[in-house]
Order: sequence, then structure tokens, then C-alpha cells
Amino acid sequence: MIANADLLKASGPGVDGLSYHHYGAISKRCAPMAQTTEPAALSEEWLTRTDQTLSPYQKQRDTFEAGKPM
Repeated sequence: MIANADLLKASGPGVDGLSYHHYGAISKRCAPMAQTTEPAALSEEWLTRTDQTLSPYQKQRDTFEAGKPM
């Protein structure tokens, strides 16, 4: 596996933007595994998980390509 920071270092300056994806739950085909309920998925705790996922990517963007879009 290659770390994002290593990819950004290797690419050098000039990327157009940095993207990421948050997976809040597993696929329905894996439903017997841990999932969430509708009420839990609408909770503040659940919804703030996207911010927790975004944070490290924002820091990398700010380090390597400050001012570029996410």
C-alpha cells in the first residue's frame, strides 16, 4: 500500500485537487456484518464521521497543495 502523503510528494506541485470518499457503512450485501439503524445513521455522532474522515485529507491538501479544492 502507498500512503497518500507519499503519492503527493512523488507527484510534486500542481495537482488540480484532492479527493477522498467516506464509507459510512458496509454494503447491503454484507448486511449480516455490523451495520447501523436508520435512527443511528441520522444521529449527530454518525453524521460527524464524515468530518473525521475528511480531516487528515484536508491536512495533506494544506501541506502539499494549499488552496486547492477538495
